[in-house]
Amino acid sequence: MSYSFYVSGAGSANLQAVMNSLPFSDVESDVSVPTKGWPDLAHLYRRDVTVRAVETALEDDTVSVRIMSGATPADYQLATEIIKKVSASLNKPVVSEEGKELTAGDFDSEYGDDWIARHSKETLEMLMEMHRSGETGVMEIHGVNAVMKLGPEMLKELQEAGDVAEALFYERFRRLNYINNEDLFQASIIVGQNEKTGKIVRISTLGEDVATVFSTRAKVLAIVSPQDDLKFNVRFQDFVEGAGNHITRLSEDVVVTESISGEPWKALVAKLQPLALTDLFADESLLDDPEEPAADDTASFNSEKALIAAPAAVFLLVAAADGTIDKKEVNAFQKNVVKSLASDNESVQELTLAGLAQFQEILGGLQQGGPELCVSLLSLVRSAATDKMDEESATLFCDQLYGMGEAVAKASGGGFLGFGSKISAEEQGALDLIKKALSI
Repeated sequence: MSYSFYVSGAGSANLQAVMNSLPFSDVESDVSVPTKGWPDLAHLYRRDVTVRAVETALEDDTVSVRIMSGATPADYQLATEIIKKVSASLNKPVVSEEGKELTAGDFDSEYGDDWIARHSKETLEMLMEMHRSGETGVMEIHGVNAVMKLGPEMLKELQEAGDVAEALFYERFRRLNYINNEDLFQASIIVGQNEKTGKIVRISTLGEDVATVFSTRAKVLAIVSPQDDLKFNVRFQDFVEGAGNHITRLSEDVVVTESISGEPWKALVAKLQPLALTDLFADESLLDDPEEPAADDTASFNSEKALIAAPAAVFLLVAAADGTIDKKEVNAFQKNVVKSLASDNESVQELTLAGLAQFQEILGGLQQGGPELCVSLLSLVRSAATDKMDEESATLFCDQLYGMGEAVAKASGGGFLGFGSKISAEEQGALDLIKKALSI
């Protein structure tokens, strides 16, 4: 369901020159752009604007520009501007996927704004129909910074939106991709385990007047209001249904709650309190089997999981090196996580945010696996980072991981009257292991 344009005889095409000639100043690439030539494959996007990257490639003397299914009109506009600039720079015609041949000057008469509006809508409708007919399960649509999961709940909301379904989809997909730009609290997931059955329940928390983004992996929500000495648990789905317009679903697995306070908060509490759970482990639908890997089982960590779990592994190795984990170490780790989220590097931001959302769950698994699992996991990180991002970003990510560990070690105190080295011999040993595992 993607759509492509081609320019043949384009062996001399110059990606850098084309990007410089575009009517947008915010175009970026997922690969290093050479001063001459065109990479075999490069995905282009407009920072904070487009949602799905435009795929460009040079193969057999032909430049192709591919628009992905589910792309927004802004993505289409970027793609069509790129192919027009390639055509104009080489004085070669554009050939569409359907075989139509046009000059750069005539291109908009066939593939201008009207075609973009019509085609983007038709493509989205095809995606929805595929899901509705049962051809797919939960459909994953990869954006510039995030993955939109199109499942039953998202599809239901889009169907109910009627004529504005297309605009609603694009609005939410764009927001999902740039959620880091918003002042939102990232709700972590706390894992509770039944000692008798071994089953686990995933819990997140919502407080008054706190705009929050949740992962729907949580099955239970703790409603807390310290000023009213209030705390009770409800099914996460009951909260979603009860919160009404206060909730926005950005993906099948991501929902955002706007800040709720005053009378609306009191009304929400009054609606949910009768649904409070008295036993978190009584309802089987809320429970999952534990996912902790065995101590020697690093095979369960694919590249992305290893990168997401890496900060927790660093924290555990250093903080527990002397046998205890104190508040200073936790605070130092949290400050460094915040620093990583503030990084200009989007890959580092994305991984840090994912790790933060699953921190408690990851930490529990690593604690069971012990130091050996942490070190084994970190030994996968360097190659995983290099596969996922460019070399500069991979190096930055590994350096920041080591910096987290060093900050945690320094926070725990030590040295005579506070002078001298604050890093104990045990902590230094852990840092040395981390440095070696990350190939720093």
